[in-house]
Amino acid sequence: MRTRTRVIAISTVALLAATGCQSESDEPERWAERPTEISVTDEEAEHFIANWVENIRLRFELTTVRQRLEVECMNQHGFTVHPDQQTWPTDRDEILGKQFGVLAGPNPINAGELGYGDMIQRPFAATGIPNMSDFDRLSVDESQAYYRQLWGESAFDDDHDDTLTVGGDQGSSEIRYRLTGCEGAVYEALYEEDLRSFLSLKSAASASGGFFVDEYDEVKEANFAWVTCMESAGFTGVTEPSHTRDIAIDLWLDLDSDHLGSNPSPADVDATMRAEVELATTDLACVEETDLNPLRLRAWAQGIMLSSEALEVDFFQFREQAEAYLVKAQTLLESYDFT
Repeated sequence: MRTRTRVIAISTVALLAATGCQSESDEPERWAERPTEISVTDEEAEHFIANWVENIRLRFELTTVRQRLEVECMNQHGFTVHPDQQTWPTDRDEILGKQFGVLAGPNPINAGELGYGDMIQRPFAATGIPNMSDFDRLSVDESQAYYRQLWGESAFDDDHDDTLTVGGDQGSSEIRYRLTGCEGAVYEALYEEDLRSFLSLKSAASASGGFFVDEYDEVKEANFAWVTCMESAGFTGVTEPSHTRDIAIDLWLDLDSDHLGSNPSPADVDATMRAEVELATTDLACVEETDLNPLRLRAWAQGIMLSSEALEVDFFQFREQAEAYLVKAQTLLESYDFT
C-alpha cells in the first residue's frame, strides 16, 4: 500500500502567526470591564482601518522578502527544495476577512464558483490527485534536516530557548521569534541591533484585537440573526459565522478519510466542491441579509482603538521604518553571504 502525506490547513485566520512569527502565546489578558455597545462611527472606524490595512500590507511585504532571504540562506547551505511560500493578500477586504477573520463569510466575488477559495486548503485537485508539493514528498529525515538548518538545533532542544519575545500589550499577542538557524541569520542581517525595538513596534502597529468583536451586544444580535438565517436554509448546528470555514474543511477531511490508500474519483471531488459552494453562498447571503460585517468592522476597530492610545503614533513610526527595511532587504537579496 502506498503511503503519502496529506496536509489539511486550518482556516487562514489561524495562520496569523506565520506573518513573521513562529509561535504565539495565549491572547492578551482581557479587560476586567469592557464596553458592550459600539460607540465609534463608521467614519472613525474607516479612518482607523485605512491606516491599519496599510500597515498590514507593509508587514506582509516584509514577511515576503524575509521568506525570500530565508530561502536564499537555505540555498547557500545546500537545500534546494523548499516549502511553498505563503502568499499574503493585498486587497482590503481579503486582509480583513481571509487573513484576520474580522469580516465574516467568503469572498463575495467568487463564492458561487470557488466556495471559500483560498481561505482553506483542500487535499485533492479536481482530478482526485493529492495536492502535494515537492517538499511534501521529502522523507522524514530530509524534512527534519531542512528545519534544523532553518530553525537551528536549539529549536529541537527543550533545554534551550533561543527566541526573542515581543508584544503582549496594546492589544497585540505575545510573539516569539527564533534567533538561530537561517531564520535567526535573516533577522540579524536585516534588523541588526534594532531587532527588538522594530519587532516590538511592528507588533503594536498591527495589533488585531479581534477577540473583542463578538462581545458587543449589536454583534451578538446580528450573530443570532445569522444563525437563524442559516438554520432556515437547512444548515443547523452552526453557532458562529467563523465556524463555517471549519465545516468546509470537515467536508474535505471526510472525503480524505473515505479514501485512505486511494484517490477519490473526480465525481467525488466535484460533489464535495458543490457542497462547499452551497455552504459558502448560503453563508454569504446570510451575512449580507443581517448586515453583520459593518457591525463587526466597527466593533473590531473600537476594540483596538480602546486598547491602545498610542496606536496612531505607532502606525506612522512603523511605516517609516518598514519602508527603509524593505529597501535594505532587496540589497541583502542581491549580495548577502549567509554561510
